[in-house]
Amino acid sequence: MFEANFPYFSSTPRPGTPGTGNPGNDNCCTDLEENIKIVVTEMGYRLEDKIEELVSNVKRMMKKMENLEAKVNDSCTSSMVMKSTSCPVMKREYETLVEDGVRWRMFWWYKYNTPWPSKVTDVLQDVYGACDALAPYCFGRLPTDLLEDHAELLARDSNGNILRWKFNSNNNVSHQVWLAFHNHTEGQILHGQAWNPKTITGKGPVTKQDSFQYRSQNGVKSILLDDDNCDCLSTLSIGHGLCGASHQTQYTKGNRFGVEPLYDPGCNGPSSKNGLFLYFRDDNECANVSCPGGTRCVDGIHTKICEKISKGSSSVLVG
Repeated sequence: MFEANFPYFSSTPRPGTPGTGNPGNDNCCTDLEENIKIVVTEMGYRLEDKIEELVSNVKRMMKKMENLEAKVNDSCTSSMVMKSTSCPVMKREYETLVEDGVRWRMFWWYKYNTPWPSKVTDVLQDVYGACDALAPYCFGRLPTDLLEDHAELLARDSNGNILRWKFNSNNNVSHQVWLAFHNHTEGQILHGQAWNPKTITGKGPVTKQDSFQYRSQNGVKSILLDDDNCDCLSTLSIGHGLCGASHQTQYTKGNRFGVEPLYDPGCNGPSSKNGLFLYFRDDNECANVSCPGGTRCVDGIHTKICEKISKGSSSVLVG
């Protein structure tokens, strides 16, 4: 290749070489430099073309993925309406279910047999909507749009127990729970007003739930709703075991984190082997709405809008 393009790299002696009889050429070096510049420039152009081709291919692949995600979202939305369990839930669409005649939307969860995440220091660390709906856990708080005296809480555990509470700002225990889950406020109340749940499925508490605390223990802000602020006979026990201002190893092991089943007839304490899922009441505002042609109803938290349908749209929130 070099002989064809660079005569001075061939076996023919370079002009001006002593003893060769070739006449000298003062322009030889200049010609060589120019040829090198031409080849380097051409190589640069070819490299730019390859890069542009690569970028174009990547953009096409990303577009295909976006179209595929849009199709999956649309398919999942339809499947969710049909109560299908085979369709993955997209990040924006937390799980919904119908229990006790009303619809609920999940905001907090911890799947059973999930190793406790070592970096988590607060069981209410995430604002609503920040979690990936496919994640094995979400330490979320209630949506800020909820109003205390109109809000309700549903809890479901991995043992099949389902309990339902209605918030009441005039009940000091209920209000303290609200401040924790909604306002992210730590607090403790002992032997206040009983705030007992309605048992929907399985078993409920064996005694009145009149005590609550949300505070840090062994490096993790934890929650306990029970009868005396000390581990046993609880309904909500999340994070680390709590007892008074500390914890008691006779009831729960130290540095063991997780959740406890909703039905606790003894002193089991939180464990990563259990699962817990928390929901807020989220009525389907789109249930009786008829949107104009070319639009569809988007259900929010106590809100609804008729949104224009765009190609590849994946923002519909129904359940």
